[in-house]
Amino acid sequence: MESTFSVFFQMGSSIITGELWITETRFEEGAYIAPEFEGNFTDFYLSRCTFEPIDSNIQVYDDFSQSDLIPRTQLRLNLFGDVDQMFIEENDFLANEEDQIIYVEGDFDYMAVSDNIFESHFYPANTVAKQLTFLGNEVSADLIFADLILQGKNNIIHWRELEGFKLASSIAISTILTEQLKAFGLEASDRENVFSQTSDLIFIPYRGKTAEEFEDLDTFQGLISSYYRIYKVFKENGQIEDANQTYVEMKDVQLRQLEYNYKKYGGLENIIQWRLNLLLRFYTDYGTNPSKAIKISLSFTLTTIWVADKY
Repeated sequence: MESTFSVFFQMGSSIITGELWITETRFEEGAYIAPEFEGNFTDFYLSRCTFEPIDSNIQVYDDFSQSDLIPRTQLRLNLFGDVDQMFIEENDFLANEEDQIIYVEGDFDYMAVSDNIFESHFYPANTVAKQLTFLGNEVSADLIFADLILQGKNNIIHWRELEGFKLASSIAISTILTEQLKAFGLEASDRENVFSQTSDLIFIPYRGKTAEEFEDLDTFQGLISSYYRIYKVFKENGQIEDANQTYVEMKDVQLRQLEYNYKKYGGLENIIQWRLNLLLRFYTDYGTNPSKAIKISLSFTLTTIWVADKY
């Protein structure tokens, strides 16, 4: 039987010495779950739960955005201590037209994220010592892997679940909101409502698409590094086709910045870099598919012969 929390759910200052299961639960206004794990064989399971879009609307930060920023942390998991296995499986993280965020912190030996619906941005900022499994998920929002540390070499991931420019980075993480409310133009009386809206977390997804983002070179490099880490996972696993497709999309992101640099700043070097990469993309998928150039050349040759023969 499904349980429902119609108000913000908060779980902290709890000691878990075995397994913690949260299953078949509906959260209508978000959740903050931060227990301390102690002992051996400590596992965490979040399974078959539904997270509705939270509708809090307090504006708390707008220095990095031309529009009002209203961060909504739908779920924050702070799993402190030694966690052997961490499972997020068969959950529905639902969103509306507003950004919703799922944020995960902790150190796990094994982490499995499987068969979830991610309409909300998924931001795992944790360490996985042995194996990450990311399979069967339906993703329509951003995957922010900039702070995900994978120490094992047998991770189970496929590019088909990540492709389509879903990888993102982030700007301006803040965990001091409730201590500095006045700096955000808020009063002490707003503390509880702000925490239920943000779980003390503020950030802006960074996708490497706008002029403002292209000017932020450090965060842009963080986005490229996210691609490269996934690329290395595929290379280590011998997933050559997945690695090649990851590399192509990574270079496409860089191509957008090269085009921006030329159109904004001009210069011979900028146009050479942009046009050269554009040619490499067209003819060889940045060198990952040399046979493409042969196919194009062959097609051009056959077309030329056909035209010559016709006339």
